[in-house]
Amino acid sequence: ASELLRIFNVRALKNLSQNFLLDTNVTDKFVRCAGKVKNSLVVEVGGGPGTLTRSIVKHNPRKLVVIEKDRRMLPLLQVLEEQSPNRVKVVHGDALAFDYNNIIEEENVKLFPLESEEQKEDHTTDFHIIGNLPFSVATPLLFRYLEMMADTTSLFSQSHPKLTLCFQREVGNRMLAPIGTRERGRISVMCQLYADVKQEFIIPSRSFTPPPKVEGMVLTLSPRANPPKELLDAISYKEVETFVRKGFQSRRKRLRHNMMRLEGLEECSDAFLLENGFQAETRAPNLTSDQWLKLAIAYKHIADNNNNNN
Repeated sequence: ASELLRIFNVRALKNLSQNFLLDTNVTDKFVRCAGKVKNSLVVEVGGGPGTLTRSIVKHNPRKLVVIEKDRRMLPLLQVLEEQSPNRVKVVHGDALAFDYNNIIEEENVKLFPLESEEQKEDHTTDFHIIGNLPFSVATPLLFRYLEMMADTTSLFSQSHPKLTLCFQREVGNRMLAPIGTRERGRISVMCQLYADVKQEFIIPSRSFTPPPKVEGMVLTLSPRANPPKELLDAISYKEVETFVRKGFQSRRKRLRHNMMRLEGLEECSDAFLLENGFQAETRAPNLTSDQWLKLAIAYKHIADNNNNNN
């Protein structure tokens, strides 16, 4: 891939926050973290110069769809497409706008309907998303995947996808952060509410080209194995995300101060918290994801009643 970059005279662009992985030892390890890729559908996000793409091809997926936004990278990736015309498909586009449900349907990906007993026993997915994400789009893309996981009627959610992605180490730490820690915030709560998240390994900055000022972290995510289904069905993803975002607006302040900013709780945030089992002095990082979910549902009932009375 480094030779192709030279031939096509392509360099990483700072404004696209591009940091290429050209070390095949790292990219091979990256793909191994995804588990059983053989005979699966794989979507690679941001193929770049194609080093990670080549490592995925070595694991023999039945189909690899590579999404690449940067036109300059397309000739490098099309070399791989020409070598494996029936298995590799390069798509010029934005991973944030890509139609994942459509590709799942086209490729007849195995689905696990919610009521299926098989889902409880067999989580071997037929669908992987793998990517060394440009750091500038990593968080918006993560939230998009979580929202699609939350929609249990979607093909994306029912395919029980496994995501193997590289984030900035700091973002990875926030995704994994347990309750009561400084790193815990909205991203921790939302990740742990809708997904099972696992750290795989750290990529030192020297492994990237050009080396960023931060390290990378490869994590795997898949839909949460034992979610509180009845609670999740009572509220939409967007309603939970909005509530949690407002709940973390002032991270160091007590929860009562953040709750006072919500419509309908301006004068009664202490009572609202006490009614739901929390002291007014509680701080946002000290709640579990499921506790945030229950609070969000309680607030939704208040907001819905207020709307009905107006």
